[in-house]
Amino acid sequence: MKKFIVSLLAVVLVLSSTMLSFSSSTDQIEQFGSTDISASKAMTYEELIQYHADRNGLSFVEAEKEVNPDGVMNPPRTRARDLRYKVLSITLNVTSSYKPSLDLYVVADYWNSYWAIDHIYYVTMNRGYNGISKQFGGEIAVWNRGNNKIQYIVNGDFYNNGTTSAGVNVNIGVGEKASVGFSVSNSSNHYKYFYVSNTKTWAGN
Repeated sequence: MKKFIVSLLAVVLVLSSTMLSFSSSTDQIEQFGSTDISASKAMTYEELIQYHADRNGLSFVEAEKEVNPDGVMNPPRTRARDLRYKVLSITLNVTSSYKPSLDLYVVADYWNSYWAIDHIYYVTMNRGYNGISKQFGGEIAVWNRGNNKIQYIVNGDFYNNGTTSAGVNVNIGVGEKASVGFSVSNSSNHYKYFYVSNTKTWAGN
């Protein structure tokens, strides 16, 4: 009888340990899907264009033509709730020493101390990281899943040398998707092939 009780206790302990281990693993997966995403301050349309101009060494007119060439991203009309522009940045862990970011220019709706993504209007990549800059050629797909969930796929190659094409203006409403391509001219010295498929949730900050 004692042997049976001891064996039963051992089984219970093993099962408890397994359940704790599984729970910990699940938590890590959930956390991974929600980290590495940050947001800029809320900006007006003019502030966003100036932000893009300053970041890329462009004039205001040049930046507006690059970000909003078709006028799709016009300043939103005044509504009861506050609409502003934000830049969401998602870290891309290419290597331990090089982590550029996927940058999305979005219109966000402010309601009850919370920002919610309305539309994604521009897809680009911040290729600078800790004084290092690479070139990227490949495809990026972005889904606006609603409830501040963004699904994305980045598939392409990084090079040490060359010139990367500019970002791409899009119009991704809730439940919609867009795929964009980036090209590299005069590319040389291949750095790394990179692929990631993930879904992240922005905290609405």
